[in-house]
Amino acid sequence: MDSAKHLPLRQRTRVAMGVAHQSPASSELPDLMDRIEQMGLTEEYMAYRERYLGWRMGKSESIHRELTDLTPSRSIVEGWGHWYPTLEEWQWRRTLAYWIAVTFFEGSLFFTFSSFIACYSSRLGHLKAALTTWGYAAGKVNYFVCTYFMCLETINMTNAEFHRDSSMLDINSDSDAESTTQDSLDQRRHFKLWPFHWRTALRNLARLGIGPWPYLASAAYFVGVWVFAVGLAAELIRSVPEEVASQVVFYSFVLGSFLFTAGGVFECIENGVFKTIKCDSGYIGAVLNTLGGILFLVGSLLGYSEAYAFQADFLFGLGSAIFSLGSGVMII
Repeated sequence: MDSAKHLPLRQRTRVAMGVAHQSPASSELPDLMDRIEQMGLTEEYMAYRERYLGWRMGKSESIHRELTDLTPSRSIVEGWGHWYPTLEEWQWRRTLAYWIAVTFFEGSLFFTFSSFIACYSSRLGHLKAALTTWGYAAGKVNYFVCTYFMCLETINMTNAEFHRDSSMLDINSDSDAESTTQDSLDQRRHFKLWPFHWRTALRNLARLGIGPWPYLASAAYFVGVWVFAVGLAAELIRSVPEEVASQVVFYSFVLGSFLFTAGGVFECIENGVFKTIKCDSGYIGAVLNTLGGILFLVGSLLGYSEAYAFQADFLFGLGSAIFSLGSGVMII
């Protein structure tokens, strides 16, 4: 048996299987031994083959080992497999994360362009609305999609333990007598589309040991976008008196900017910005988003006076550019 360890992988496999010659049918199958060896899975493959042959021969020990191997290893529980227990889980979360970063980036570019060009609004003439107000509108649409996806991601966040523990499911049923088989549990896992399922979000995040900050940040950004939209609507609806519209725009921009700043602070708490110094994308993005929100807030306050209109628009443009950097970091 010891001499078999010095044989090539193909011959070692045949020795372990007790097969001296290949049948005509098996000779037509592709040989994957070299690929297995390149992946560094030789010993693991041989151990699996040994257990499989023992099971085929009726050895109870092999059957027991097969069953115990179903228990996740510590490396899986603590690593990638813990947060992405299924391929579908990984796909939808990575897809959402991608579009969150892209729409945030695009929205910030619209805001950056419109804000900087608004510094010279007196020279724009009839193009002023198209280059400023409608640019803000395009940015808000992107921000809406981004923040909505952020809420969906945090509300529906799960891990491997969630999939194994039926008590962590959010079941929309009043009956306690329903079956708890795996099929019924899969059917009762509901993907939440309403962004204000805050009880579900906070409960799931607490059970995951993350804390409430991801959802609080997402909700703050989402509500902030809607508050900004109120001011935009006041500008676009011509029947609204100019004095009323200016007041609505001011207060909506101040409140919206405050919520964006709060969202950035929540991200900082989530990523430990106030406790440690790191150089990962989440940490850098949180810092940049907070700085961008602060500049938004200062620019909104300066917008109360026409004398500081240039400074207000410039700070909005600078804050938007910083938001672009923050979202760009997440894309990279």
